[in-house]
Amino acid sequence: MWGGRRPAAEMPCVMDAFTTYLGHALGREDGQGATEYGLVIGIVLLSLAVTVVALATSITAFLNAVAAVVDALLP
Repeated sequence: MWGGRRPAAEMPCVMDAFTTYLGHALGREDGQGATEYGLVIGIVLLSLAVTVVALATSITAFLNAVAAVVDALLP
C-alpha cells in the first residue's frame, strides 16, 4: 500500500510538526521593533505628504513672495 515506505503508524505527523513550528515562529518577537519603527516612519511620511498637498497653494504663494523680494534686492 505504501510502496516500500514505512507504515503509517511510524510516519511522523506532518501537521503536528507544522503546528509546532508555526507556534514557535509566531511566538518570536525578533523583528517586531523594526516593523513598528517602519510603520511609524510610514505614517509620518504619509501625513507630511498630505499636509504638503493640502497647503500647496499657500506654499507656492509664499515662495513667489520670497522670489519677488529676492528679485527686488538684486539688480
